Amino acid sequence: MNSRARIRGLIMGIGVTAALATAVLVPAGYFIHSYRNEAVKLDFMAQINASRLAKYAYLNEDIWRYQLHALFELISLREAPQDPVRKRIVDSAGATIIQEEIAISWPVMRQGVDVIVDGRKIGEVEIEGSFRSILIETALVGLVGMLLGVLSYFGACRFPIRVLDRAFDQLEQARRDVETHAASTQYAYEELQRQN
Repeated sequence: MNSRARIRGLIMGIGVTAALATAVLVPAGYFIHSYRNEAVKLDFMAQINASRLAKYAYLNEDIWRYQLHALFELISLREAPQDPVRKRIVDSAGATIIQEEIAISWPVMRQGVDVIVDGRKIGEVEIEGSFRSILIETALVGLVGMLLGVLSYFGACRFPIRVLDRAFDQLEQARRDVETHAASTQYAYEELQRQN
């Protein structure tokens, strides 16, 4: 394999790697970041609700789980309208005490936080939210990532190969010119030797 083919192969490998990395890593990174942010948001909401419920349960001891209206008020932190969440309180046995009847689009992520009173678990607060918007946004970012991948392929591969081919062609032409010049010089030298 000649030098030209090896260098072309190396540049093609770099270009394809850069394109694939851009097309895959940009949307994957966006998805991971957005998913973690949503999980942290839901976990924070669950912690707030669990803390409020723990204080209420501490003050109302054995009857807290039967005061449904008060429990609904405790967990009714209002969210932004574009991000509906469904909240649920379960007891320590896993039985549902209350659950908000809010429709959540599939796919759903869930975060739960234990409700602790006097060192013992009396229940759990679960918060569910959809991450469909994250998937849609990731798909859009994926399209941008593919566009950037194509651009990086041309930037890291096609353009340098064109420049490389031009340089090798000029080098080859210069070699032929030197060989022609060397042959004519040799011929002139031989003619000069014959005349002497």
